[in-house]
Amino acid sequence: FMGGCGGFRSSRIFEYGRVVPEQFNVLLPLESRFQLLIVKVEIQGEPYDFLLDTGAPTVLSPQLFDQLGLQEKDLSIIRDSQGNRGIARLGLLPEIKLGEVKFEDIPIYSLDLNQSAGVSCLNIDGIIGANLMQHAVWEIDFPNKMLKLSHTPSAIPGKGIPFSTSPQKSPYLDIHITENKSFRVLLDLGFAGEFDLGFEDFLELNSLEILNFPQVALGASGYGIMGKQAYDTIKVAILPELRLSEELMLSANTEFAKNSNRKIGVGLFQHGKLTLDWDKGLIYFEAIQAPRSGNGGEHYGFKPTWKEGYFIVDLLFDASSAQGKGLQLGDTLISINGRNYIDTDLSSYCEWLLNNDSDAASMEVEVKRGVGSERMVLEKIKFSN
Repeated sequence: FMGGCGGFRSSRIFEYGRVVPEQFNVLLPLESRFQLLIVKVEIQGEPYDFLLDTGAPTVLSPQLFDQLGLQEKDLSIIRDSQGNRGIARLGLLPEIKLGEVKFEDIPIYSLDLNQSAGVSCLNIDGIIGANLMQHAVWEIDFPNKMLKLSHTPSAIPGKGIPFSTSPQKSPYLDIHITENKSFRVLLDLGFAGEFDLGFEDFLELNSLEILNFPQVALGASGYGIMGKQAYDTIKVAILPELRLSEELMLSANTEFAKNSNRKIGVGLFQHGKLTLDWDKGLIYFEAIQAPRSGNGGEHYGFKPTWKEGYFIVDLLFDASSAQGKGLQLGDTLISINGRNYIDTDLSSYCEWLLNNDSDAASMEVEVKRGVGSERMVLEKIKFSN
């Protein structure tokens, strides 16, 4: 979700912290919210919901920061995944527990987690970031929604994939697209998608004729911790061969935008177990299920967001029935499939995000037009690998 600069006046603060005991092996349940991973933690004897996010440092909500009586050590300018900037307090968390494992003296940011609708829908109290995760081995079983936390990895499924780290300890991999083309990308568990690249990368890869089903949209598709990305032209395509190592090749839904940080997300690993070992600087991936069928890029030609009581069209695809029938960026949606969304609260939007997947070939929307409205039936765009 974000990266920071400053911090106790030095990025070396992210070296701080330790884990107790020295040897441990615990199994914890995970919850999936909008494809992202939530784990239950304990602080001062109370349970809280935290997001696992290798693309961020550890974060507490301002309410929890104050409730725990933590001391502000410094202020830092931070930037979220969409390029939005803000100021966060910095502090030191004496102890946070996952099961019986204690992480002590962990540097943390205090930041409002309700600044954007998408992040607010996660309903979390904080973020387990890379600077905490570096102190253990994390084995994430996506299909079974389980987390194994240990001081050393269990049976290793083949050769590991090396990673380097940023100052905040976020992992970066070298991935290969063709024999001569590679990218250094962030492994970002706070990103629900599969693969994210820059607009200039689309131009290069498209010229190599290796992208399938390219689509064009205008608007915003991503949430950062401090808000949505700015409106822009976005390209979406399937990259049929993304090679993480000589043994591991995956097909990835790929989004291309100007503000991209080049990252891979949890969507790429949903069918297996991902292991991250900061001590050895390696990740491992073991498939447990067959990869998904299709490409997961199905949609009705638009995506909404919630703003001050209304559903607003926030992303519109070219050459879609939505565009062809007159839907416009910024339109107010009165209803979707007969359900009213006028003068509604954020919880309705969160519920819609959670339950909007449908096999139906079409969707009916009612759009505000002056003092009246217009109904449209929008056909689903569906692609296959």
